[in-house]
Amino acid sequence: MLGLDPTCPNSGMCTIANEGVLNLCLPGCDPLLQDCVNDSDACYPVNGVFTCAPDGSGEEGQANDSCGFINVCDPGLMCAEPALVGAGCPAGWTGCCTPFCAFPGGACPNPDQSCVQFFDPMMLPENDPLLNIGICILPQ
Repeated sequence: MLGLDPTCPNSGMCTIANEGVLNLCLPGCDPLLQDCVNDSDACYPVNGVFTCAPDGSGEEGQANDSCGFINVCDPGLMCAEPALVGAGCPAGWTGCCTPFCAFPGGACPNPDQSCVQFFDPMMLPENDPLLNIGICILPQ
C-alpha cells in the first residue's frame, strides 16, 4: 500500500477490494431524486452515504416486499429491519422495502409509519440538504 487514502469525486464512495489492488469509485446520488446516470442503477444507502448500485429488484421490491440485500428494493426504497417498517412487514422476515420521503411531512404507505429524518441532525451542519431526506418507518 502506498499509504494514501483514495478519494472519489462528487461525494462518491471508494470501495477497496483485493487487498488494495482494486479501488472503485461508486457515484454519489440523492435517494429522493434517484439521479443515477445509468438507468439500470438506483440510489441506495451504503456505509452512511448514498451511492448508485445496480437495481436488482426485478418484479419484486415494492413497499412492504421482503428483502435481504440493499439493491433488491425498487428505486426510491430501501431494505430496512422489519421492526422499523411496522405493520406492513410480517415478523420473521429478514427485511422489508420501505420508501424514502421528503422530510418533514413526506407521505408513507403504511398508517403506522411516519417520515423520519434519515440522518441525525446533530451530525450535519444546519441547512445541509441531506437533512431533507427521510425514511418511512415507525416513529421513534
